[in-house]
Amino acid sequence: MIVGDNNDNISTTNNIQNNSSMSPIKKLLIDIKGKGRNEYSFLHPTYSSSSRIPCADFTSFIKGTEKRRERGKRSLMIKKEYDESA
Repeated sequence: MIVGDNNDNISTTNNIQNNSSMSPIKKLLIDIKGKGRNEYSFLHPTYSSSSRIPCADFTSFIKGTEKRRERGKRSLMIKKEYDESA
């Protein structure tokens, strides 16, 4: 039976904690690292940069950004209502 090294578990836990504290754009940049063009990291390396073809599907990032925006608006509305009632 092969037993995993405890250091593997610790480094995985540290990576998860580091990822959760990172900004969404930083996570995206890490996800696409090495996939895009050198001078334009978001663009596909095979196509001309003027074609503006992305190196990855950014749909989930865009949806997540919209969800974060909506959560921020809701929290501001709740804070405003709380401040007005106080």
